[in-house]
Amino acid sequence: MKLPHRVRLVSQVAEGIRQEIFAGTWKERLPSSRELSAQLKVSRETIQQAIQSLSKEGLVKPSARQGVRILAKPKRGRPARTKRFGLLMAQHAAPQSFQYDTIFHELESACFQNGISLTLHRGERFFRKRSTRALEELVRQNPEHCWILRTSNAAVQQWFSQRQIPCVVWGLAREHPELPSVSVDITAATRHAAGTLLGQGHRHLALFTEKSTNTNFTSKVFAQCVESSPHPDRTVRICEHDSTLDSLSRGLNRCLEGAAPATAFFITRTYAYVALQGMLNRRGLSVPGDLSLISRDTDPLFEFMFPRPAGFTFPVKQFAMDLYSLAEKLADGVAPLICHQIILPEFQRGESIRSLPQ
Repeated sequence: MKLPHRVRLVSQVAEGIRQEIFAGTWKERLPSSRELSAQLKVSRETIQQAIQSLSKEGLVKPSARQGVRILAKPKRGRPARTKRFGLLMAQHAAPQSFQYDTIFHELESACFQNGISLTLHRGERFFRKRSTRALEELVRQNPEHCWILRTSNAAVQQWFSQRQIPCVVWGLAREHPELPSVSVDITAATRHAAGTLLGQGHRHLALFTEKSTNTNFTSKVFAQCVESSPHPDRTVRICEHDSTLDSLSRGLNRCLEGAAPATAFFITRTYAYVALQGMLNRRGLSVPGDLSLISRDTDPLFEFMFPRPAGFTFPVKQFAMDLYSLAEKLADGVAPLICHQIILPEFQRGESIRSLPQ
């Protein structure tokens, strides 16, 4: 019973490699079987069997010393059509993050250099509960070859998925894993932040997160990390705020009141980090003397802040190029070998964390 499944898997892998060869992804040789195995999440034996199949077709020629040489050449047909990408996102009142601006400009630059039109479509009407009519009108008036869905909720993703409209999710496609996506591992960053603060002796933690499509997910992960720690005296507070100073101030009041006020904050947005540090200073509280702070996002302005904020960074150019590569393949009707690109953020210690006596 296992053999037919194995044959289908080898055929699928061979077909994926074949498409990449015809698309011109690799110039003279295939990546090593070890690299292909890691990329496709299959065994090296499966890779080798797929290469043997392609060798019989005359597409490649394996060599013990020189690797797998590509014999076939990229397919060339009619002149390439001018592709159109559409970037769909909500109209946010909050300041855009440095990461968003940089990713957008890198994506815009890649499209320009390759003769592709990139159009930005904003509007809250596309993300409401009853957004079917608005989305249908949008797609009818803008026949994009591929859509990039930014800050999209499950309903929007489902709408594109059911109609099989080529699209890439900028962020997590949790409820619709069939959609290609590029995301930063927010779960890893959230767990790392909670673990770092607990490891430094903090037992009363708070999360400040902007109300968005990822709010519930981030809140759930952070709360689970704190509540599952072995410390019986730990507490966790979740502050979901909007983009106003008044909302942040009310959240800060809640976190600092009571018999067990928070001693450490994990803050998802950079503007909220800057605002909260200023509010603490006005109260006569210092960072990290009185409270420890970690920012999930980062910003070039952090280089000029004292103390320097602790936070997470990731290669934004790689993120943009992954988005572009997936969108281009889908626009050409090519099924990408890797549909979900997940980038692991790197923690920067900074100077905004202090250890408490244990």
